[in-house]
Amino acid sequence: MKYRGILKELASELRSNPASTRDSLLVLLDEHAKRMNRSTRFSAWCMLADAYRYVGQTNEAVALIESALALTHTGDNPKIIAYLTHTLAVLNLQSNPERALALAKDALNIRRNSGGQPADVSHTLNAIGSALMSLGRYSEAFTVWNECREIRAKLGNVLWIASVNQNVGGALYEMRRYDDAITVYRYAEEQYQLVGDVLGRAGVKNGIAMVLMETGRTQEALALLEEAEALIPPGVTGPRTYIRGNVACALYQAGRYQDAHQVLSDVIGGDEATLVNSITLNESRAMMKILYALGRVNDAIEWIQVALPQLDDLGSPPHVVDFLLEASNIYAAIENIPNAYSFLRRAVERNEQLLLEERRVITHNAAQPTREAYETLLRAAFPALSDGEVKACVLFAAGHGTKDVAGILSYSVRSVESIRQRASKKMGLTSSTELEVAVISIIHPLSSQAQHRNS
Repeated sequence: MKYRGILKELASELRSNPASTRDSLLVLLDEHAKRMNRSTRFSAWCMLADAYRYVGQTNEAVALIESALALTHTGDNPKIIAYLTHTLAVLNLQSNPERALALAKDALNIRRNSGGQPADVSHTLNAIGSALMSLGRYSEAFTVWNECREIRAKLGNVLWIASVNQNVGGALYEMRRYDDAITVYRYAEEQYQLVGDVLGRAGVKNGIAMVLMETGRTQEALALLEEAEALIPPGVTGPRTYIRGNVACALYQAGRYQDAHQVLSDVIGGDEATLVNSITLNESRAMMKILYALGRVNDAIEWIQVALPQLDDLGSPPHVVDFLLEASNIYAAIENIPNAYSFLRRAVERNEQLLLEERRVITHNAAQPTREAYETLLRAAFPALSDGEVKACVLFAAGHGTKDVAGILSYSVRSVESIRQRASKKMGLTSSTELEVAVISIIHPLSSQAQHRNS
């Protein structure tokens, strides 16, 4: 009971002063770990991992919990194993959401099968919702969080209810239900105010700012982000870094590219030339866009390369697909067609609907003079293509089949089939089935502009 009491006291200070909590836990474990029972020792390790996470030492937190899990055995209390598995899931949410989702589901099964407390079940449901959000599965996250909210409402813990309401607000934002998102965020902010949780209030203000940015209210968003940052206690780096990243995005949106670059450089830290490995995909993506807007194309491309190693672990959420499309746009703008095609193909592989959408836009704008502009772009990229091949390729990209193209251009079907094969060969493609994506990779920046004008 002695150590449990100490841990309870430290837990009350964790969110407001994580650095001090971390240091106290390190001393406690160094001097008394051998005297603690296994359950208490595992609890201390999990709390230390949370402290590491709050001060931005995520790698240390992951290593600690993985080591703790390695020490468990089948005779241990299932609650301990579920606790460690849940904590590891939370630590993987940003870097590896697929793994986080699998771990959280494992923890949920253990807790439900071993008669876990409703509070613990709600915490793991919360983690599952967060993983689903990171993977772009917003409706599923919304459903899971509503289940979590029902459990927490019965428990009556205001802080927990505020936390899940904040997450529901985030899901509504991603589902583009902006008014509903702000309403739920405001409700969460009132609840955080009741319990005096400044980090929660900062997070909610950050969420509302993102809604405002999405709806074009950039100056209001910047003011709210300033309020959010002012709430962050000294020594809490993780939430502050996230908010500053959004400040950079708001400045970019306002056309203040130099200011955005300065803020994001401060967030990332160090010399840009070092291309720090620990930055997130969103930070790489933001820096890429800012540098491109400043005309520093080569530097923007370096940041594309920084982000590439992270893609395999992130699945296919919208921000990954958006990054691939933006990178494709940059390469297309400098007429690096092979890379433009490569990035667009990777985006389409993650979201086949993209190809249908690009075809829809091209078809909608296939009348003169837009089609002529498409043909001009394709002809500039591949001068070896004949006029007939160029015209046919643009029609293929718009989704027309061989018979349709033959009718539009007054060619025979056999001639169009030959054109397709010749064009694919001249463009260096291994298969004629790749032709549509290759052409779209060249003309899709123009089609996107046309879509924007017509929206």
